[in-house]
Amino acid sequence: AEVGNRLREALEGPGPSSVAIIGGANLVNEDAYAWVKLAKSVICTDSVDASLGDGIDAELLATLDRATVDEACSAQCLLLLCGDLREELPVLYLRVREAALSGSTKLVEVSEKPSSLSRYAQVALTYLPGEAPAGVGRVVEAVSAMIGAGGEGLVVAAGKASMAQGDAELNAAIAAISARWPAAKFLPVARRANVMGALEVGAAPGMLPGRIGLEEARDHYESAWGALPGSKGLDTLGILESASRGEITVL
Repeated sequence: AEVGNRLREALEGPGPSSVAIIGGANLVNEDAYAWVKLAKSVICTDSVDASLGDGIDAELLATLDRATVDEACSAQCLLLLCGDLREELPVLYLRVREAALSGSTKLVEVSEKPSSLSRYAQVALTYLPGEAPAGVGRVVEAVSAMIGAGGEGLVVAAGKASMAQGDAELNAAIAAISARWPAAKFLPVARRANVMGALEVGAAPGMLPGRIGLEEARDHYESAWGALPGSKGLDTLGILESASRGEITVL
């Protein structure tokens, strides 16, 4: 009852933009979907996020051709643009190492420092923090010799090299690779259990279930749900900053 009263006060006062939901990536898809629908069609706030600046931008991710783990480990060339897989995703590390040792997949690594897979890479390049896009530019010649002109046969395992790496650096690098090799596929390297599931059901500002943007699917979802937020909301960092200023009254 108290939660309902607080929500009513916020909606009747400052309006839906004063309400925000920070979710978690450990929810199953069905639970995350329920929270998204509550936020975006009942409360009509788009300030919903399930991450904390720790991955690929949701709108950019929606434009990428996603790869499976099997596709990554059977690709002609696997470009590693992420942290040390042995430390973060050990099962994926074992699969990638096996593919490299068998000779079925050629590895190209671009990282802040040598990793446990560097010894298996045909090309291993390092860059200083803040220089990820420049580092990607240096692999073009090496990767081009291993794949088709449009990126056929290339899978990019992409994720933050460390929590200190800025989102803008990673997203700029991914956008540059996608523009250079339109046929490349991407395997998001996420540290938490169901980040991709949360994004699939729209638990990110500007997104709706089905990896589609708020404006792209507005007519469809307004017909199905009855209402949608009027504009794109805030991500987790923006929500917390707004809450500290008193602009978010229900969190």
